Amino acid sequence: MTGKGQTPQLELGCNYSPQLVSLLHHGRVNVEWIKLSRWSVLAEELAVARPLRPVLLHVLPRAGMPPDALPSLPWTWDEMNEATQACGSPHAALHLASRTTDWDAAPTDVEVVERMVKLTALFARKLSAPLLVENVPYFAHWDTLLRRPTDPEAIWEVCERTEVGLLLDLAHARVAAYHRGEDVRAYVGALPLHLVREVHVSGPGMNPEKGLRDRHQEMQQDDYNLLEWVLERSAPRVVALEYGGTGPLFEWRSDAVSLERQLRQLRRICGG
Repeated sequence: MTGKGQTPQLELGCNYSPQLVSLLHHGRVNVEWIKLSRWSVLAEELAVARPLRPVLLHVLPRAGMPPDALPSLPWTWDEMNEATQACGSPHAALHLASRTTDWDAAPTDVEVVERMVKLTALFARKLSAPLLVENVPYFAHWDTLLRRPTDPEAIWEVCERTEVGLLLDLAHARVAAYHRGEDVRAYVGALPLHLVREVHVSGPGMNPEKGLRDRHQEMQQDDYNLLEWVLERSAPRVVALEYGGTGPLFEWRSDAVSLERQLRQLRRICGG
C-alpha cells in the first residue's frame, strides 16, 4: 500500500515461457505480471500462467490495417473482452503501424494518420479494457513498414484525438531512431511520455548489412540506461521484459540464466 507522498511501486512483467515458470516456482525471480501474446495457444498458456500471476494480454493487430480486414481477425469482440477479463489484464495495446500492403496505392501522411485514428477509436469503443497504442520500429532498408506511424507528431495526434494512453516499446524506439537518423533520447523525448502506462524492454541486435533490428535479445547496458532515463520522465504502471517465449520465433531466446539476470537487474531499477 502506498503511503502519503510516496510514488506507487513499478510493477514488473515478463513474457511467458517455461523458463520463467520454472524460475518463479523456484523463487529465483519475482514478477507481478506474465505477458501472453499468442492467441492460437492462449487457453493452454493461460491455464499455466494465470494461477501464478495476473496476465498482460498482448494480441491486438495494427492500427493501420484495412478496415475491411477486421472480419478476418481470429477473434470476435466478445471473445477478446472475455479473454481480457480472464487474464486480469489492466489494458490492451494496439500496434501503431501501417504497411504498404494495407493500401491499394501509396497513401499520404494524412491518410495514414486518419486511418490509424479511426481504427484506434473503434478498438477503444469495442474493448472493455482501456486501450493503449504501442510505438513500432522502422527499417530504412525494408519498405513494408511505413515511416509515418513512427513520427512523434503522428503518435501525439492519435493519442490526443482518441484519448488513449501509450505503451512505450524502447527496443522499437531504438530501432526507429537509428533508421530515422536521430538520437534515441531526442526521439523518445519527443513522444507523449506523460501518457505512458506500460514500457516494453528487450535488446535489439545489430545486423552488419541492415543495421539495428528488433530482435528481443538480452538487454545490454545501453538498454538499461535508456529505461532509467525514461522512468525519470514518465510514470508507467508496468515495465515488461519481452525476452523469452514459446513457439519458433521465441523458443531460442529463452535462456534461463539470461532471463534471471535481466529480471534481477530490472527489479533493482523498478524497486521492490
